[in-house]
Amino acid sequence: MKGDVDGPETTATAAPPDDPRSQTLTDRPARTIPMVREVNGVFIPLLTVNTKQLAAALGCSKRHLYNLDKAGLLGPRPIPGWTPKVWCWREVTEWLRAGCLPRVRWDEIWKRQQALARRSPH
Repeated sequence: MKGDVDGPETTATAAPPDDPRSQTLTDRPARTIPMVREVNGVFIPLLTVNTKQLAAALGCSKRHLYNLDKAGLLGPRPIPGWTPKVWCWREVTEWLRAGCLPRVRWDEIWKRQQALARRSPH
């Protein structure tokens, strides 16, 4: 289905380096998800990732992802009220850059970053 997040549009393909679709988290095809999605010729930034996409980005199974989340080792929390679970892609990428901190430490850092972002003029 066109535009379906789990559809073929989200798989890594050999795209030219200047193509936004080539901007992926890792170089390994089995563990990549695009940071943008093309819909009707328009590239849209990926705002949320589902369990399947997040597990692929982290290089683990969905079950392992659930276990990390339950144990508090997955820093980002799923967005409340969404079924199935989805995560904020921006928060996930920031968490990865910070070194994959446990949730207790990540919550403090993320809240501080959000507070600074709200205060800074755009």
